[in-house]
Amino acid sequence: MRQAIQEGTFREDLFYRLSFFTLELPPLRQRQEDIPTLAAYFAERYAQHLRRPVPTLDEGVVAHLQGYAWPGNVRELEHLINRAVLLCEDGVICAGDLLLPSVGHRAGDAVPPAPAAGEGLDEKQQIVEALQATHWRIYGVHGAAALLSMHPEKLRYRMQKYGLQRPKK
Repeated sequence: MRQAIQEGTFREDLFYRLSFFTLELPPLRQRQEDIPTLAAYFAERYAQHLRRPVPTLDEGVVAHLQGYAWPGNVRELEHLINRAVLLCEDGVICAGDLLLPSVGHRAGDAVPPAPAAGEGLDEKQQIVEALQATHWRIYGVHGAAALLSMHPEKLRYRMQKYGLQRPKK
């Protein structure tokens, strides 16, 4: 922010109004010890949201999570655990449920660019799983749009794009 002020792209008076209390927080890749706690919290949160039993983390999952560089930081971990809660079987999140985009990249390694949003079968599969988990409910707190963290109309658009329709009873 201070550099933006020097470059003239951010107003100095606004900076001082907003910087009443600043908090420096290193990225997740530098806080490996926080990953098990955050993963357990997100697993409990999304299990309650989906009205499922809270899954446990398999022994190898924590090491798997700690070996990833987390370019998307805590939000990426949250979305990953959200998907894992949807995919896990027998109440245990296994490494196969994680769907890490590039497994094996450690903190400090060059991370390949993530696919653009809205690409490929991965998104379609996520939408189908969210719709099935919410019994094809789109709107509301317990709807698929909330589960996927997207606007309901965007979800409807994506459903139309992928040709997804609620199955007939």
